[in-house]
Amino acid sequence: MTKKELSALISALLTLVAGHVLAFFSYFQYDGVIHDSVQWYCSQCLIYAGSFFSIGIYTNYQLRKHDQK
Repeated sequence: MTKKELSALISALLTLVAGHVLAFFSYFQYDGVIHDSVQWYCSQCLIYAGSFFSIGIYTNYQLRKHDQK
């Protein structure tokens, strides 16, 4: 794994953790109601991490498929 891939993986995992922690603290701070901005941030974290992992999987699949020909 290259440094670029490792840094992208770490940033994707950190955004996932940050989104979950923010939602967790927001839930208890506002008596069980998660604010809209926290929900937006969590959804952006999921989109970022999901796109990182799916692009990596797709790229690896295409490279393996190309090598088999």
